[in-house]
Amino acid sequence: MTPRTSSTSPDFSSLRGKRICLSHPHNITYDVRLLKSVRALREAGAEVSIMVRRHSVPKNALCEDLRNIEIIEVDTTANLALLKPSESRIWPLKVLWNLFVFEPLRRLRSRKRGENVIIGFAEEMIACGFDIVHFTDYVSAAEAARMAEFSDIPVVYETYEYSPTVIATVHPSRDIAHSLVEQEIAAMDRAAAVIVVGDEICEKYRHKTTNENVHVVLNVPLDMPLPPRPVHNPMRFYFQSIIRPDYGLEMLVDVFSQVTGHWELAIQGPNVYPKYRQELERRVQKHGLYDRISFLEPVTSSEVVAEANRHDVGILLIPSIQEGQVHENAKLALPNKFFTYANAGLAMVLGDYIAMKRIMQGYDAVSWVDELSRDDVVAHIQELIDDPTRVNAMKQASAEWSQHHNLTIGLQQICKTYLSVAEAIDQPEAS
Repeated sequence: MTPRTSSTSPDFSSLRGKRICLSHPHNITYDVRLLKSVRALREAGAEVSIMVRRHSVPKNALCEDLRNIEIIEVDTTANLALLKPSESRIWPLKVLWNLFVFEPLRRLRSRKRGENVIIGFAEEMIACGFDIVHFTDYVSAAEAARMAEFSDIPVVYETYEYSPTVIATVHPSRDIAHSLVEQEIAAMDRAAAVIVVGDEICEKYRHKTTNENVHVVLNVPLDMPLPPRPVHNPMRFYFQSIIRPDYGLEMLVDVFSQVTGHWELAIQGPNVYPKYRQELERRVQKHGLYDRISFLEPVTSSEVVAEANRHDVGILLIPSIQEGQVHENAKLALPNKFFTYANAGLAMVLGDYIAMKRIMQGYDAVSWVDELSRDDVVAHIQELIDDPTRVNAMKQASAEWSQHHNLTIGLQQICKTYLSVAEAIDQPEAS
């Protein structure tokens, strides 16, 4: 299923005036999907608020799109009413209260907070009287399910990845992982609509949830596509993302130590793991590539397409098998960087990823490699360095593909999801 631009603008008038609360369990400063949802819904005429955990958002770091949005902070660490140990001078009353009231409630609260980092959002949303509320990521699933139990306000649940495989890598305890997966499916079953990031992931969830109102919203960038530039000399290769240990960057450095010709490699992204970044820099020095491999400071989400456009070939080689464990999400996901590369008019070197191959079908923009084989990656990159004419053709293919997979499509997909909920709200009124 390939998204296509429409010659007529969809009618999203049912969203006009709707009060929608987008909640988030993490720092919203760099969340591109949240920014797109805010933009899409506001352009459709909805009134948008964002709910976060208190002290989780540095106000001075918010981008322009979020500075004029109502941000509701909820204290998720507040004690339950009267949940204090007794200091009564009457010893039997003190013992009874602490043993049979305080301690059981304290344990219950600790257990709930351990599985639900945004507990209390539901009560705040109900008090505010929103028309539609939104929850993001599997760690929000428990509260999304609570919301559906406590109120008739429709819930939109959104997952950025295929959560079961992510949960399995983050939580080694099978019991905890199983519980989190079950919580997410419960949230999906009770939601008015579910958002996923690609058709393959959508199909995976269809076999798990009873919810039939599941929508694909692609990870397109915040800016429209740019025309590709002619291939540079030396040829410019580019990796853009968080610099983190499980993204295959060690092998990427080793690969470029084996290729010949005129090339440069830029690695750009937030330095979230400083020690790992230092290890990579030492690796670059060891191979004597300090004048050809550079580490660039990150840019804002509205600048990534223009930044990528300065290069020729985007690279994504996240290993689908790590420490003997299959990371199914790597095969199924359609990450931001993939769309950024294409919208910037780059040729691409990508691993053997099912979802990306399917959505790129018919466009010769990618050199597909076995991301687990250094020799295979070296051979494909060397072919590109030796054939700039082919790289130019691949860049043109990316530009053509991006005419059908860009911000315009992404904003429409978001609005269509909420439109399906808004129309259900309005139907009783119409009758």
